[in-house]
Amino acid sequence: YDIALEHHLNCTVEFYTYPAVGSHGAEPPQAVAAKLRQADVVAAITSYSISHTDARQEATKAGARLASMPGFLARMFAPGGPMAVDYNQVAAEGQAFADLLTAAQDAVVRTPEGTDLHFSLAGRYGESDHGLYTAKGSWGNLPAGEAYIAPVEGTAQGKLVVPSGWYPGLEEDMTLYFRDGLVYALEGGGVTGAEFLDLLKPEDDRDPYRSRRNLAELGIGTNPNASHLD
Repeated sequence: YDIALEHHLNCTVEFYTYPAVGSHGAEPPQAVAAKLRQADVVAAITSYSISHTDARQEATKAGARLASMPGFLARMFAPGGPMAVDYNQVAAEGQAFADLLTAAQDAVVRTPEGTDLHFSLAGRYGESDHGLYTAKGSWGNLPAGEAYIAPVEGTAQGKLVVPSGWYPGLEEDMTLYFRDGLVYALEGGGVTGAEFLDLLKPEDDRDPYRSRRNLAELGIGTNPNASHLD
C-alpha cells in the first residue's frame, strides 16, 4: 500500500479490509463487491480466494485487472521467491505445456511414492496460469505459474499417494483410490486423513460429497521459485 502511494501519485490508492468469509469461493460482503467494481487494478490479498465468486466476475467484467492472492506472504517478493521470476518466461513455458495438454488424449501420473493414476484428456483444452494481467478485465493468480486441464469426468482410475509433509499437517502418507473418476476409498493420513474422509464421505453418493470426490484438475507447475506447498 505504501509503495503504491509513493509510486502512483496521480492514482487513488485504497487499502480495504473485511472480515474473513470462512472458505475459498465464498462471496465477500456487498460493500467489498462494490469497491471491486469501481477499481481499475485490484491486488486481492485475502485469507480465502475470491477467484470463483460473483464479486470477482462482476469486477473484471467492469474492466478491473485483478490478481487473486490468497495466503500471500511478503517473503514471496524476496530474491528466490515466486514473485522474483521472469513472468514472460513463465508464461511462455506455461503455454507450451498447455498446448501439449490440449494435444494429449490421455494422461498417466506416476511417482516414486506409489501414485499410479490414469485418465482421459480427450477433447479438453489446456490453459496457462501465466501471471500477466495487462489487458483490461484480465485476472488470475499471483504468484502464478501453472499449466492445467480438466480431465474427462468418470475416467480416472488408480491411486494418488500424498507423501507426509507435502500437505500442511500431514504427518503420514495418505492414499486416495479412484474408480470411474471418483475417490472411492482413502487410507492413512492420520488426523488429516480423517478430516478428508469426513469431507469426502466415500460411502455417500449425494452432493456435495460426490462432487468433492471428482478428479477435477491436472496441474503442472511452471514457476521455478515455487516452494510453498499449500
